[in-house]
Amino acid sequence: MAEWQEFVIWKLFDVVKGTRLTKANMIPGDIRFIGSSAMNNGCTAMVGNTENMHPANTITVCYNGSVGETFYQDRPFLASDDLTSPHG
Repeated sequence: MAEWQEFVIWKLFDVVKGTRLTKANMIPGDIRFIGSSAMNNGCTAMVGNTENMHPANTITVCYNGSVGETFYQDRPFLASDDLTSPHG
């Protein structure tokens, strides 16, 4: 039987920081913008911006605001600079 062990996350995943996107620069659309929220899977807006997209099947982790809130993203998204996303 396998036992739990500690591990260093960046040895298993590429940890990618989100990118700042101000409300003034948001374009209306249907792409989830994941921010530092504990609600709605972290989605704080729907945008049409496509630069700095993160892939589907990714975990998002807040390190500012709602610190520690973690969500699974099932489709491509944008992430605020309050998040990191381990891509693996």
